[in-house]
Order: sequence, then C-alpha cells, then structure tokens
Amino acid sequence: MSSLDRLPIDILELIAEKLADHAGLLRFGDISRKFRSIVVDNLHLLPSKLPLCLCVLPSKPPPLPLLMQCRDNEWEMTNFFSLSTGRNHGEFFVPEIRNKWPAGSSHGWLCIVNTHGRDIQLLNPLTRVQIPLPSLDAFEHPKGGFADGDHDDFGFVEKAVISSDPSKKRGNLDDDDGDDRILVMAIISLSHVLSFCMIGDDKWTNVEDSPLHLTDVVYYKGQIYAVNYEGIVVVYDFSGDKKMKQIANSPDFLCPAQRYLVESTCGDLLQVVWVYDFEGTCKQTSEFLVYKLEAVDELIEPEEYPVYYTIGFRKPEGQIQV
Repeated sequence: MSSLDRLPIDILELIAEKLADHAGLLRFGDISRKFRSIVVDNLHLLPSKLPLCLCVLPSKPPPLPLLMQCRDNEWEMTNFFSLSTGRNHGEFFVPEIRNKWPAGSSHGWLCIVNTHGRDIQLLNPLTRVQIPLPSLDAFEHPKGGFADGDHDDFGFVEKAVISSDPSKKRGNLDDDDGDDRILVMAIISLSHVLSFCMIGDDKWTNVEDSPLHLTDVVYYKGQIYAVNYEGIVVVYDFSGDKKMKQIANSPDFLCPAQRYLVESTCGDLLQVVWVYDFEGTCKQTSEFLVYKLEAVDELIEPEEYPVYYTIGFRKPEGQIQV
C-alpha cells in the first residue's frame, strides 16, 4: 500500500472521479487514510454512489441501488449488497453506526438515532462524516398524540429523508440561507405525522394539518410527498405556500398492506404496495402492486369509496407478482 500512497494526489483524484461502481468507490476509500481523504475532499464532484441512492452517469444507465445490510444495534461492521450483481461487498468498518437506529436513507446519507442517548445525526457511511440534527428532546408531541413517556423513543422517528446531498455543499452548512439550506423531513410519533427541521436548527417543527398514520415520505421535484396506510397521498410545498394538500386517494383498498413512494429511474413517482398475509406472527408476501402518479383532466369518481382527487395513481400494464 505504501507504493500506492506515493502516487500524486491529482492522479488519485482522477482515478476516484472515474470510478463508476459502488463497490469500487468503497474499496478505493478503504485502501488507506490518504485514499479515504481523497474521497472525502472531492465527494462534491462525484456522483452519489451510496446506499439506496442511484448513481447517474451521462454515458451509462443508472445502476440499481446498493443496499446496506443491518444486523442489530451492536454492529460496527456492515455489508453492502449490490442489486445489479447479487453480490455482497464487505465487510466495512463503520464504528459510527454502533448503538444507532437507522431511520432512513437518502442521497447516500443515513439518518441515525442514538439508542444509548437522545441525539440524532446524518451519517455518510462511506466518509464517516456526521452532521448533527436536533435531538429527540427537540420534538413537539403532535396534538392529540401521546404524551411524554407513552412512546418508544427509537420508534418515535419512523422515517426521515433529506432534500439534497450535504456532500455537495461547500462551507458551513449552518450558515446557508433560504432555499440553499437542506431540509430534513421525518415521520414521527405513534401518530405517524410529519415534522421537519433545517440542518442547523435547534428544534423540529410539526407540519400543520399533517394526516395521521403515514407510512412513507419522499422529496420529489422540490416538494414533499407522503402516503398513509390507506393509500391517501399528500403533497407539502415547503418552498411555496407551505400548505398540505391531498392529491390522490387509494387506487385499491388493500389490507393488510404497506405502502411506499419511490421515484423511478426515469423520474416517475410510483406507489409500491406490499400486500401480505399473516402466518402466525410472521408476514408472508402475497404480491407487490406498482402504480404511477399521473395528472388527469377531470375529476375521477371512485366506484366504491367516497374519495375525490384530480391527480391520481394509475396502475401500469401488468403487476409484479412474488
């Protein structure tokens, strides 16, 4: 490794910029401290290659995501699983994830909650950079929700996403103003409502008129989209009128089921529904259904349920059966 460390910095930077493979970049940063520092110092120039984040290159189609495999709260080593190759890449030493509960991943960053404390951070598992967020104590319990002590702290943050990649921000994140600041949006409490903060804030703010029992939230084309267990979809324009609007109801009434919002590689917003049955206490997958958000010219009248919307999820040809 000493001979590699003697290579000029500019040559190593060129090599790092040419890496188009998730595992390749991970291995590059794992060679030595010098190699890791090159990745850290130039991450703002590199396409995102981290867990649950697509790597988009002009000359190649985007590869499938790389998944970070979690074990339990005591783990320090982690594997990265490639959906493209079906291979595990690891193990990688990431001591910052020990005693942490992962509450979401976007732009290659994990939102982690300390299970032995009250703090919450964003963590880049490649560079091991951490960015502090307001703690569990900085949340306000939703109106009509559970009082202090009536909830599990580490289930209090159900899901969290960020609006952009902190790696591409130069300088002090806390000093950014207005639209340049990075938004963190979270589903919180046993009521599963939306709350948000900006990096650098000292508290979380609950979204007014947030629906209950949300199951997923995504940042899509400058707005926040969320879906609840019934399939009702809402949008929150944080940079505009800051109003919560319902734009779609459930395309199908399915129970039991878990619903997710996903941006496709071609930029469509999809609702993915995991339908399952119970065998004892275990969930057994029945099928997956995929719907695409489409604008419509006239009001859609539902056949069975009293719901109204002017934008709806339509099911593409075929279904994904498991």
